[in-house]
Amino acid sequence: MRKVCEVVSCYICNMEIYLAQGKKLEDTVLSLLDRNLGQNHHNYQANFYNSVKLAQTLLDRNMRVCSTTRANRGIPCDLQGEGICLEKGHSAFWRKGDVMVQVWKDKRLVQMISTIHDATVVNTGRKDAKTKVEIKKPFAAVQYNKFVKGIDRAEQCLSYYSVLRKTVKWSKKGGIVSAKLCNLQCIFCVQDTEYKQKSRVQELPVPGRKVLDIRSPESK
Repeated sequence: MRKVCEVVSCYICNMEIYLAQGKKLEDTVLSLLDRNLGQNHHNYQANFYNSVKLAQTLLDRNMRVCSTTRANRGIPCDLQGEGICLEKGHSAFWRKGDVMVQVWKDKRLVQMISTIHDATVVNTGRKDAKTKVEIKKPFAAVQYNKFVKGIDRAEQCLSYYSVLRKTVKWSKKGGIVSAKLCNLQCIFCVQDTEYKQKSRVQELPVPGRKVLDIRSPESK
């Protein structure tokens, strides 16, 4: 099951049951985000649901995204080669317009796409246990870790009032969850604001700006 969640309230804005219909990645994401497009929302996605091409498509529809990504999702070969040679804690990036692709070497190589942030690297306030050196991360990675928990919180809230029963038919589980969500009486109001780049470091979303998290529970 694929879901779109509002990060702060854990409100599930939209959901789609996987039916193995062979839909393209772009069609899947656009159908999930259809009611949120054109409203200047920020969307934090799992790496399965993003690519350089899709980031530009969503940007054209007035939605900005940030996510980790896979090497075969449009990352330039030169940047991939440079990323392999990076030392731990170092980063490199490539930018085309507002689409920024960044690679950062932690315990392994982390690859990110963002149309929200720049390539700024910030202190995390923590130190390496062995070297006592301050740990630095790309600002995009810090924000991603902060806002990508919407699905986890939504799943946690649902678990408190579980109506599921053991069954070998997945369709029963999907139907019960759908009915459960429909019975929830939630009031959710959003006042949207225009996106403005004020500085090199992207500020936290202002009150009223909707921050979304899109991924499937299986990707946790």
